Amino acid sequence: MSEEESQTICSEPLPPGKTPHPTNPVCLRCPTPTPSITVFRVADPLCSTHFTELLLKRFKNMLNKIKEEPAVGGVRKGKKELDKILVAFSGGQSSRIMLHMINECVGNAKRKKMFFDVEVLHIDESALNEFCSIPSIPSEENIHKIASIVESYGFPFHLVKLEDVYTQDEPAKRTELLKSTFKSITTLTASEDLLVHLRFQLLRLTAIRLGFGKVLVGTSANRMAMYVISSTSRGRGGIALPIENSFSSSIRYSPITFYQPMKDFLTKEIALYGRCFSLESVFIPNINTMAAPKASINVLTENFIETLQSEFPHTIHTLLKSAEKLQIPEEITPFINCPICFIPLTTEEKKHTREYSNSNGNINSNNNNNSSSNSSGSCSSEGCESNSSGCCGGGGACGDKSNSCNSSFSSRDNTQISELKEFLCFGCKTLLKDFSKDSPAPPFM
Repeated sequence: MSEEESQTICSEPLPPGKTPHPTNPVCLRCPTPTPSITVFRVADPLCSTHFTELLLKRFKNMLNKIKEEPAVGGVRKGKKELDKILVAFSGGQSSRIMLHMINECVGNAKRKKMFFDVEVLHIDESALNEFCSIPSIPSEENIHKIASIVESYGFPFHLVKLEDVYTQDEPAKRTELLKSTFKSITTLTASEDLLVHLRFQLLRLTAIRLGFGKVLVGTSANRMAMYVISSTSRGRGGIALPIENSFSSSIRYSPITFYQPMKDFLTKEIALYGRCFSLESVFIPNINTMAAPKASINVLTENFIETLQSEFPHTIHTLLKSAEKLQIPEEITPFINCPICFIPLTTEEKKHTREYSNSNGNINSNNNNNSSSNSSGSCSSEGCESNSSGCCGGGGACGDKSNSCNSSFSSRDNTQISELKEFLCFGCKTLLKDFSKDSPAPPFM
């Protein structure tokens, strides 16, 4: 483009209410003009050095909060032992930046180190490639790229497959069950929800097996804002929103605490940070990649949020701050959790569950048999309430599939999701309408 053409474009009148961008903005913190700068906000331009320092400082404050909280699983035995954290690494941009920031805080010799024992976990979802709308790169190539990134930081790397949530001995059988479950779902919205629940449950079970009490996930602010709107529209507002939008939560997947240290970082900030350090992410398509704008509630909500954010830059932070004001009602304690999403049931839902269980004999309500029931993998409803973190939907301290209030279901492998209807929260009952009646349920349900 010639100089005359650029001057013609710049001289075009701006829309009403718009102010012109500075032609050569200078970093507010640099004593001398810096040629290579990154504009963080129009009023507060920062060079790349100060921009990355600002984001690292914010992330370090998040890690300090994690360090201050004791591990619910009790895996830390003494003060001299390092605090163990398991990082869920999908290979995407957000988790890629999170892993780099953790290395800057833990392993960078030029900075004041934060003492954590860090290990990285990746979930291989290649079994669902046939449900993607675009062809996928072979899983071996993607896994090799992800392992190379983790090894460059010197962190131990663990790989699990999504179908490992099933307990069948033969891997082919587990893969077949996973595919048959997703084939029986009629909408993309239900498939996305089930995939999220399977991921988190697999993270929980793997963290228990490896001896971790804290798991970090790289959910960005844009993604969380999308969940706020979409969850509300699907009937998960009252109790689910305070838990899903919180920085940490041990109620849902006890005894593991999940943390979201990237919850205040916009995808724009994440992309700029990655560009400053030339960090490459691994693109792995999933079931909603390149989906139509109205293919699911999540896709529709994401497009809506991104459109608002482009016009009104404070949309996402305002939405998340409003959602943070919601609190879990005190009357729902002690907790009995939904067997699918693991969100605590409301008082009315718990009452209905007890009545249905007592009338059908699915839950042993005799307090005198608590010890014998727990030893065989089942439990009473009263016993679950007295120890919600070690049983029921809270997850079970050992992570065993038998540690569930639905003991009549967990004792067999051919349970169908439709059989769990009377034990579900309102949001999952709505979700259940998109499943066929013979959809197999994973053992943790």
